[in-house]
Amino acid sequence: LSAIVNLEFLNMMPLGCMVTLDYHHMLVIYTITPLVFGVTMVLFYHHLKRSGKVEESNTVFGWFLFMTFLILPSISTRLFNTFACRAFDGDYGSFLKVDFSIDCDSDEHQIFVIYAIVFIVLYCIGIPCMYVIELWNIRELLDPGQARLEGRYGIDDGMAKAIEERERLEEENLHIKSLSFLYDAYEPKYYWFEVVETVRKLMLSGGLVIWGSGSLSQVVVSMLICLAAMRIFAGCEPYIKYSVDVFNEMSQWQIFFAMLTALLLRFAEMSDQFNIENKKAFDIILVGTQALAPAVIILMILIKGQDVTTKFARKITGSVSNG
Repeated sequence: LSAIVNLEFLNMMPLGCMVTLDYHHMLVIYTITPLVFGVTMVLFYHHLKRSGKVEESNTVFGWFLFMTFLILPSISTRLFNTFACRAFDGDYGSFLKVDFSIDCDSDEHQIFVIYAIVFIVLYCIGIPCMYVIELWNIRELLDPGQARLEGRYGIDDGMAKAIEERERLEEENLHIKSLSFLYDAYEPKYYWFEVVETVRKLMLSGGLVIWGSGSLSQVVVSMLICLAAMRIFAGCEPYIKYSVDVFNEMSQWQIFFAMLTALLLRFAEMSDQFNIENKKAFDIILVGTQALAPAVIILMILIKGQDVTTKFARKITGSVSNG
């Protein structure tokens, strides 16, 4: 689904046999196509809303938000790649890293630089700002005072009552369900956290292109972003389900250790003492860190399954005893 929304299937099509397409042309396709779909979905949403079809309109807008969620990282990377040029020694000039057929000093490329800036504002700034505005306008309905309820009933009971109150408000104000994709997984007091997650993804996708693909600075910046994300996730624990909080933190650790391994590998390759045994050790570490998050998920599933089995056994035992 992600490949379809991000138009990745175009890379598998033999378009080069039918028409000559360089990175500039593909950039236009990748940026205009989602825009056309997005505008169409928004217009259809407003049409359904004016017709009084609230549930249908909520569904359409929910799919629109889901589309923006999927396309943003890949489109931001493509847009920022427009600025990534490589200068060659001598008088050979500067060429685009993702397409050496494009001269970065040409007038055509300068036009596409302006084009990329416009769509960076539209996508990379516009989409998070849209999330902020939409959520802020209904903030009182999304957070019915969870902090106050936690102070009165305790953390767990207070959160449960806040979620019940939010669900009640959703039934009384059906239109807010159109934004459920953005807040439904989070505790009421963290209804805005999807904005933080979106910014994190932008920084780890298009934002890293600025530092140069495969450079040491890019690896270090990505590690710093992961550390900051881990601190935020651990400090807030924004998800309703604690297992999701744990999974997200483990995912950040997974990315961090992968970047750390890549950084050590780069330094090792520059060292005179680097050999095949060291490379094997790095490969084992990399595989181990990548398998860490799936292992935690499997462990959680087993623990959850054991809890369910225990509760079921207790229920059966209680039924037999009562009988």
